Amino acid sequence: MTTAKQEADRILVNFLRNQVTDINATRLAAGGQWIFPDFPRIGDLGDSSFPRMGVTILDESSDPMGIFDDNQWESLTFQIDIVTKKV
Repeated sequence: MTTAKQEADRILVNFLRNQVTDINATRLAAGGQWIFPDFPRIGDLGDSSFPRMGVTILDESSDPMGIFDDNQWESLTFQIDIVTKKV
């Protein structure tokens, strides 16, 4: 049995998309995304595109669970950026 590799940042982004409510009603009605698996683009966006959230992996390490065990204990450190715009 082969399992697909799970990307930790994608898992956290999907979790946040399901748990955090978008306060921007215009974007919410259009079905737009506002949580991204990297730092969100902000330079050329209008007021209706904010707030935006980005998830970045800062550190990732693994240790073996045992001498003859293929399983690994993963440690991850995330940074979550929320970008707003002053109106």
